[in-house]
Amino acid sequence: MKINKKYAAAILVLLGAAGVFGSARAPAAKKTVLDQVALVTHIEASLGDYCNFKAAIDADGITPEEKEFHLRINKSKFQLERRDDYKRYFDVKFSITNPLQKPDVFVLPNDDDKSARYAVAPFNYCKEGGSLKGYVVGLGIKEMPDPEHHGRDLHAFVYIPMRLDKRTDEDLGDEFILLVITVVNDTSQCKAGTKFYARCIALRELAVMQMEGAKPDDFRKAIDDRINDILPPTLRDFGQVEYHNGVVHGTL
Repeated sequence: MKINKKYAAAILVLLGAAGVFGSARAPAAKKTVLDQVALVTHIEASLGDYCNFKAAIDADGITPEEKEFHLRINKSKFQLERRDDYKRYFDVKFSITNPLQKPDVFVLPNDDDKSARYAVAPFNYCKEGGSLKGYVVGLGIKEMPDPEHHGRDLHAFVYIPMRLDKRTDEDLGDEFILLVITVVNDTSQCKAGTKFYARCIALRELAVMQMEGAKPDDFRKAIDDRINDILPPTLRDFGQVEYHNGVVHGTL
């Protein structure tokens, strides 16, 4: 049988495109903790041991915490999407007005390095403590409405993914906490001699750097230099923190 060379060439091209002879496409990038979608399961907004989360509420009604955060328990989801090469933001799914989306979030340790690995804390920071130096932490600072004072105050948004199940891939997480901490207007408002003096100073210094237009690399380094002040490694220093808005907890 005589084969038309023109048709034979066309068939070979189609077979190659279909992957019969092996795909020439680059392998898909490995999924990391920053690709995961977070599901909100608890919101705690009262002083005290906020690591002792209340049972998830199967609510047809809306709790005060849900109103304050504009999130719904067991329904709201978010993901850390890129704002640009240096910053991310909390992309609250199917919402374009949620205030949680406004902060520019800088991820430690080195989010702009495309070859970087994202090590996830293999311990429950909220209940056990532990140094988060070298593990993935996201931090952003932004004004948000303060329902107590009917104004807008600066707050730090601190995202901590955790890998608590040993079966979870080391580049992924299975739970997270998102702390929302008030940032004072002046370092003179930080109470010397208290457990959280260093945190208070560190967050105010970062807020000033951001307002003064610090370069992204310098700002991320400044966060990294202060991470053990912002998130003390010991549970004793972490518990009973003074905060305004509280903590969001959930699964990944």
